Amino acid sequence: MKLLLDANLSWRLVKPLQSHFTVNHILDFFKHNERDYILWDFAKREDYTIITNDEDFVHILLSRGWPPKIVLIKTGNQSNDFILNLLIAKKTELEAFHNKGDLGLLLIA
Repeated sequence: MKLLLDANLSWRLVKPLQSHFTVNHILDFFKHNERDYILWDFAKREDYTIITNDEDFVHILLSRGWPPKIVLIKTGNQSNDFILNLLIAKKTELEAFHNKGDLGLLLIA
């Protein structure tokens, strides 16, 4: 399972998450904020699951289907430490979601 952090999540999360997941930030591949559809196509082509708190990706998912799969974090504004600990705590749930072919969206609150 490969995770791609959207631009609305900090790139500083990548390093501490790497001991738990294969993870990259969108800024690892693009120098500036790309349109969501560009990120979607990239994630699909490269087999990433997008981690975001941007509901625009849900709208794309509803119109295009999946892959890529979307993990929508619905916790409001939180610190990097909070998001880091949340993703680590949800590792088993994220892995189960990845392996379930009939689901394209996971909400984490």
